[in-house]
Amino acid sequence: MTGGEENRGKLLDELEQVRRRVAELEGCLRKGDRGCNVADDRGSAPSTVRDLDTPPARDPREDSAVDALNRLPDAEVLFERVPIPLWYHDYSLVEQHLDDLKEKVINDFQEYFRAHPSALARCEEKLRLIDVNSSALELFKASSKQVFFDNYKKIFLQEAIEPFRDDIAGLAAGRCSNLHEIKMRTLEGDEIFVLFGWAVLPTGKHHSSQVLYSVFVITDRKRAQLQLEKSEAELYDLASMVNSAILRWKPGGEISYFNRFAEDFFGYRAHEVLGEKVTMLIPDAESSGKSLATLVEDIVSHPDRYRTNVNENVLKNGDRVWMVWTNKAVFDEQGRLVEILAVGNDITVQKNDENKLRRSHHELERLVQERTVELADMTSVLTEEIEERKALDRALYEKAADLARSNRELEQFAYVASHDLQEPLRNVTDCIHLIRKRNREKLGPDADQLMTYAENSAGRMKELINDLLRYSRIQARGK
Repeated sequence: MTGGEENRGKLLDELEQVRRRVAELEGCLRKGDRGCNVADDRGSAPSTVRDLDTPPARDPREDSAVDALNRLPDAEVLFERVPIPLWYHDYSLVEQHLDDLKEKVINDFQEYFRAHPSALARCEEKLRLIDVNSSALELFKASSKQVFFDNYKKIFLQEAIEPFRDDIAGLAAGRCSNLHEIKMRTLEGDEIFVLFGWAVLPTGKHHSSQVLYSVFVITDRKRAQLQLEKSEAELYDLASMVNSAILRWKPGGEISYFNRFAEDFFGYRAHEVLGEKVTMLIPDAESSGKSLATLVEDIVSHPDRYRTNVNENVLKNGDRVWMVWTNKAVFDEQGRLVEILAVGNDITVQKNDENKLRRSHHELERLVQERTVELADMTSVLTEEIEERKALDRALYEKAADLARSNRELEQFAYVASHDLQEPLRNVTDCIHLIRKRNREKLGPDADQLMTYAENSAGRMKELINDLLRYSRIQARGK
């Protein structure tokens, strides 16, 4: 039961108690010596008050009842002083009119008065306002009862016709009370929200011709309620404009709100999902294999852990999408979870990009590993080649050292050889010069020619020795 329904029930009970109290007191005052049934404030069984002129033999319970009655305030005083706006009508003419209509075999008075508004207007004309208390005069800002009587109809707005039709139809059906939430107007023009109730005074065999009316002002609460409804409407309008799926669902999983974007996104109309389980939008498991079977129960049990959640959802056509959800747990005054407000955004493109990037990363890792193995093999081959080259370099170095040593030895040999060869060659040349100098005249032309040949040959021999020496030196410097 909602708070409004509880307040309505309490007010109906209070109204019924006031109605009975006033009726009992009025009955006592009217019956006088005929006696009446009155219950005390403790709710004890009623006692019978008899005529004071009866014989002196009296039941003690009668004396206590008389004392209780004497302690009760006068009905008119009670009616006037009760801090609840009250007035009552004489409905006898209305009852007669309804009885006449019943003779015409009219069963559904609601439908009849709706189809014949003039008949309802005649009922209104037949009402007779009997009395009004000071609380009602104060509420409706009437300076006197006569002012209230003269302007009574002004306190009702046009929207009160439907509740009035319901009340008259209720009286025709035997209803004894009713309560409406309506808007009324003071005689100064101020509009007020009230709980407008009525109850038949039970002094007749079936029901009385008098009906007691009461008013409970709820203007502040109603205005707060209207402001709240307006704010909620604005919030819903705003929610229908945002580019996010907005859901409200109860702890049992039942969806209570589904905004327009969610309709367009998931492919469902709101009436298709309201009252249904939110699990209709969640697959049993994600494409990755992760189970979502207990996701709703986990959110309800641990809402703080799921303030932000990423999971896969399913559309009406069966397609799967990735959503990031922001969940807000709503609690009542007792701290009990009453609903989850969930705002979801589609991240399917980003998720697919992440998956592609992840696959590319794995492929790159695989290629890197393969290349690493290849490079390791190549490194091993290169290491072997380097070792072989080092071995060759060492061998070449050793050969170069041997050649250098051989060159040095060859140079020394050439130097020594050229020196040793030039010495006898100089001796030969010197001897030929001496022979020619001493015996030029004695020797003939033939001998002179032979000596010339010998000198020339010795010169060429010297040049060859010098060339051999120069060559050996050049080779040694080049190495």
